[in-house]
Amino acid sequence: MVGGIVMNNASGMNCGTHANSDKMLLSARIVFVDGTILDTGSDISKQEFLLRHAGFITQIQTLRDLIRTDEELSARIRYKYSIKNVTGLNLLPFIAFDDPFDIITHLMVGSEGTLAFLSEVTMKTEYDYPHKASAMLYFSDIKEACRAVVAMKKLTNEKDEWIVKGAELLDWKSLASVNDSTGEGLTAVLTETKAHSKEELAQNITAIEETLASFNTYIPVRFTDKPEEYSKYWAIRSGIFPSVGGTRQPGTTCLIEDVAFHIEDLPEATAELQQLIARHGYDDACIYGHALEGNYHFIINQSFSTDAEVKRYEELMNDVKTLVVDKYDGSLKAEHGTGRNMAPFVKYEWGEKAYEIMKAVKALFDPQNLLNPGVIFNDDPLCHIKNFKPLPLTNPHVDKCIECGFCEVNCLTCGFTLSSRQRIVLRREISRLKQNGNDPNASPLYKNNTVTPETRLAPETAFVQCPVPWVSTQAT
Repeated sequence: MVGGIVMNNASGMNCGTHANSDKMLLSARIVFVDGTILDTGSDISKQEFLLRHAGFITQIQTLRDLIRTDEELSARIRYKYSIKNVTGLNLLPFIAFDDPFDIITHLMVGSEGTLAFLSEVTMKTEYDYPHKASAMLYFSDIKEACRAVVAMKKLTNEKDEWIVKGAELLDWKSLASVNDSTGEGLTAVLTETKAHSKEELAQNITAIEETLASFNTYIPVRFTDKPEEYSKYWAIRSGIFPSVGGTRQPGTTCLIEDVAFHIEDLPEATAELQQLIARHGYDDACIYGHALEGNYHFIINQSFSTDAEVKRYEELMNDVKTLVVDKYDGSLKAEHGTGRNMAPFVKYEWGEKAYEIMKAVKALFDPQNLLNPGVIFNDDPLCHIKNFKPLPLTNPHVDKCIECGFCEVNCLTCGFTLSSRQRIVLRREISRLKQNGNDPNASPLYKNNTVTPETRLAPETAFVQCPVPWVSTQAT
């Protein structure tokens, strides 16, 4: 899980650019495409690498110096990473570090397995404040909520520390998905403050309340420092993705993307993003996430069953690109990696020079393009609207699954037979084959194995039993 976090430059509820994976990473153990192993935390490993791969180090230094002598490109990189950004490969190391091994280490951040394999990392940790309090703030509209976030972002204490550590926006659809009955059409901001002492925590709360006094909150501001109370707020926030996904129409795909804006643009940009999504007919979409860092996730439930639906999705993504890049010069991907969905837009966001540097890094690490081809770098400008994963209807229980993978680490059968997610995927594949007029029993999955009526599973029990006949079906 930590490896995935680093390779996607993910962060957390309280982590903006000051404490994301890139900032917290100290060293890494890297396995290159040719099998070479480099531990950037070991002087011996670095010396061996330098002896055997001096040309590699020279090229890293050349790219570093090329960027630094280009003032326009250097300024562009600093500006782009002043907010959360994981579009393309990580260029910040060329600006932030002199040592080529430090650069190599941090090039791994957000690279999504396109450069090398990350087998081990050493990271710093954030300070865990002993005193914490949270409040669920409600506003009548999303723009007012964002204005309040911008105001809270500016609050600092005598130690020049931020008073507000987290501000997570939940739009009306997010609240509806968890049955929040506070009011219709509201936007909430889950706000957290932390302190070294109870007295300091009380001072923080007073400062926040004074700032919010000029905003129209739907209900009075109430902070709680009781873990049994505020933990429920954060459980709601953590469960938004599966909750919203569970409300979608059967057969649609639950898609999540994340963009970032500069904090001064947040109120207008957020309102426009909400209007843009609605304009394309995504009435059940939601916007939520790390508002304090200008970073939002938006969820849409998309059908790809017709050309018209695919066209609608294409037009949405083009308009998102225009809003985020052209109007606000934000990030099309703030965290969680570029993937294939944003691969066609990397050059558009960064420009020619930066994109060529990224390609040079890719060619240096992976000259034969063997690692995760099509991710981050994809020559097909329409790759994001091709090769959709089918989600055929198969069973009322299975159809609810969005295949997020959150259950995988807690699955009792994973490692013994198949995990619950694997069984769901197989049920869907069986249904897809049947719907296309093919015999699932004749597929390569069942090659050299005999399927009898006794070993086939009834559809109503498939979601808790293994649909593969030569694996035990006793586990549930």
